[in-house]
Amino acid sequence: MMKNMNPDQLGQWSVWAGCLGILAF
Repeated sequence: MMKNMNPDQLGQWSVWAGCLGILAF
């Protein structure tokens, strides 16, 4: 699943990870 990721995509991923983390916990 690791493709050429742009900084913007990484930023969105960090936001998604944060939301998922908050929902998980």
